Amino acid sequence: MGTKITSQDDAAAGKEDSKEGGLPEEQQELPESRNEAERAAEDVCEEEADQSKVSEREGKKVADRREEVRDALEDELGIKEQHIFGSFTRGTLVGPLDEDSDTDVMFVLDEEEHGDWVQDPEHGPRNSLRRVKRILQNDPRFKGASISVDRNVVAIQFNDFTVEVAPAFERGDDYVIPNTYREGAGWVQTNPRRYKQQFEAVNENRNGNVAKLARLAKKYNVQTGTQISSYHMEVMVYDFMRTRSYQDEPIDRLVDDFFEQLPERLSSGTYDPATDQKIDDGLRNEDREEAISNAKKAREKLRRARERKENNETHSQEHYEEVVDGDIE
Repeated sequence: MGTKITSQDDAAAGKEDSKEGGLPEEQQELPESRNEAERAAEDVCEEEADQSKVSEREGKKVADRREEVRDALEDELGIKEQHIFGSFTRGTLVGPLDEDSDTDVMFVLDEEEHGDWVQDPEHGPRNSLRRVKRILQNDPRFKGASISVDRNVVAIQFNDFTVEVAPAFERGDDYVIPNTYREGAGWVQTNPRRYKQQFEAVNENRNGNVAKLARLAKKYNVQTGTQISSYHMEVMVYDFMRTRSYQDEPIDRLVDDFFEQLPERLSSGTYDPATDQKIDDGLRNEDREEAISNAKKAREKLRRARERKENNETHSQEHYEEVVDGDIE
């Protein structure tokens, strides 16, 4: 039923495990068996997670669009490196795709050629984003798309998904991208490759359950009004999963425990695993409060579902489907 990671006896050990991706040799099995209602809840959560994946056809369309964006910018700006990141590459993007679905790409620019942007923290970030926006607006391949500057990226919104572009410059092993959340904030450090490696290591060690739980939590977030960003929700799932003691817990149990903690996680703030920078600084107080209120309602509903399934009551699995679909009353 589950394999315990016995060497993890504190959060620090869990963090180390997330970076290296290794599992200790000593393992033990979860002792308890599952009743019929618990198995039904597990099946519902597994089905919801599978149905929320992006299809192969959708994945190819995303890749093709991304290459068109690269071709357009490379002709005008010159690109040193391209880093495809975001939820699509980690298997946490929720499908089917729509105009609110996004895939992220970071284009690393030559500082010798575009150093005036990175050396001007007050105006450089917005100037770089505006230049990227103009290039794409003038390209006939994107004539039907809505193109705008959205915080620290340029968003190219097609009718079925959005490509978000971040211009970047190298800073040692890390990168800096525009920070336009606050006027004059300059450039913010990031390292999407590092987080991707950390995420994949923990996801592999947890038999793919990190990505599954992230998709379920993200779908819930969308269905309840998207008060927080999908990345914020994903990182909270990642932080929750990397300190779990068992390798292959039933997904409904993970849903129970994650939502049990969610109100407190939303209250306390969330930090980027790769840079240790707070990722919810730009979250408005009213959005945070509404997200916490929704999380408390979801928690109460899942508490009732958990009690019912432990008593082997029929139809308790329906509460899990309802919460993921945003019905939290």
